[in-house]
Amino acid sequence: MNPLFEKYFALIESFCTNPADFETVLHPEFTQTEYPNAITPRTAVNGLLDVVAGAVRGKALLSSQKIDVLNLIEQGDQVVIEAHWQGIVEHPKGPFRTGQVIEAWLCMVFVLKDGKIWQQRNYDCYPSFS
Repeated sequence: MNPLFEKYFALIESFCTNPADFETVLHPEFTQTEYPNAITPRTAVNGLLDVVAGAVRGKALLSSQKIDVLNLIEQGDQVVIEAHWQGIVEHPKGPFRTGQVIEAWLCMVFVLKDGKIWQQRNYDCYPSFS
């Protein structure tokens, strides 16, 4: 797998909250668009600080998370990654119970600029949380 994405996913999996660590892989003009899903009911456009805030929220809910890349297609400055994500709930909140495994199937479309991730579009699919 591309080392840029290995590092990016490692930062996410570790609930990294240091913006400087993300700046090593994310372009200064980075944007992430997350299309509606079971967690995010409306399209959301995020920047670097939103990614860090998401790590804070994730750590407040989960004991761990893992992203397994199933497929990676790279063409020029665009990369499409199909992945499976799992998180284990540590602190119950809303529909989530301690010990529950939450999972999602992800399709992420990336555009690179200057050797870093410039744009990310997420199409996340969560099964029922019950």
